[in-house]
Amino acid sequence: MAARPHDDPPPVSRAQRSLAVMAGTVIGLCVIDIAVLLIARGAGVPDSAFHTGVLSIVQVLPLPGLIIGLLLALSVIAVGVVARTRGR
Repeated sequence: MAARPHDDPPPVSRAQRSLAVMAGTVIGLCVIDIAVLLIARGAGVPDSAFHTGVLSIVQVLPLPGLIIGLLLALSVIAVGVVARTRGR
């Protein structure tokens, strides 16, 4: 049986695609940062290196980044729900 036209899911909006890319990028960057920190600690980098330079930024970045990524992912869901309720 052929699908009826109103059974098709609504097309993905530009806002939803943009939010999804931003969420994936921020979360992916945070995962890479966490992996770099684990590798650096395992390789025996001294603790003094984590207080200055690039490693201090890498050490701080995952905490706000994961929260922002979570908020972006929730906004992707909210935009999708609004689009479905409007029937786009």
